Amino acid sequence: MREFSRLEIVLVAAAFALVTLALWYLWLEPVWKALALPRLHHWIYGAVCV
Repeated sequence: MREFSRLEIVLVAAAFALVTLALWYLWLEPVWKALALPRLHHWIYGAVCV
């Protein structure tokens, strides 16, 4: 097994992190929408209407 350069390790780690974040985002998107959107709309309504 050959030695990995630092750049290769960073690239692999970055790719892994991006894939993980994408999967988390896709998996949690309904949860985020359910939790955040009503609250966001409430804040926007409060800011606009007052």
